[in-house]
Amino acid sequence: MLDKQAISQEEYDIASADFKSASAETSLISAQLSKTVIRAPFSGTIGLRSISVGTYVTPTTPVAKLVNTSKLKITFSIPEKYASQIREGSNLTFKTSDAAKDYTATIYAIEPEVEIATRTLRMRAIADNLDGTLYPGAYANVVLPLQTVNDALLVPSEALIPVQNGKKIFVAENGKAKEVDVEIGARTGSEVRVLNGLRVGDTVLTYGVMALKNGAPVTVELEEPELNPAE
Repeated sequence: MLDKQAISQEEYDIASADFKSASAETSLISAQLSKTVIRAPFSGTIGLRSISVGTYVTPTTPVAKLVNTSKLKITFSIPEKYASQIREGSNLTFKTSDAAKDYTATIYAIEPEVEIATRTLRMRAIADNLDGTLYPGAYANVVLPLQTVNDALLVPSEALIPVQNGKKIFVAENGKAKEVDVEIGARTGSEVRVLNGLRVGDTVLTYGVMALKNGAPVTVELEEPELNPAE
């Protein structure tokens, strides 16, 4: 209209100022409205709500927990003597208390130093949870394969007797208890590997060993391992 001289320059300037003022007010209202909308920084599952309708919230007010459960991190520690056998990319299996099956995970980060108090090395692994059967925060039993020894000698952990310079066990020889100093290695849940001091075929005594003395007469009763009906 100004080009056609239908309005004066003064009227145009007033209309232009009113338009700019309305545009600024619109931007202000849009910015205020955006503060009333909560947007998650990532995709995940929302937990229990921590506020009620009508509650006044601030940037520090917890509204609800948002958890991405498609992949879960597992944090655990291993004794320092096994630190040289673990690398990033190593695989492990684990099991939770509420699940019977084994899950797999891959180590992706290892602490660069050993914890002084516990002499352990802390590391983290990541596991897929696409089916949603794992819950964040749950405890897990981790099985981390270090090495395979096909001819290892294992004895029940209750057969070991701590002494000042190491460990000893009692074996049966000619109807008497014989004290043997041993060097031990890795452990399982109920057994310990013997590195030195024991021979294949030795009869290891497991009951009443704390009361035994070297040369004491003993009677050995062998127990056959229990087999499952299908075996």
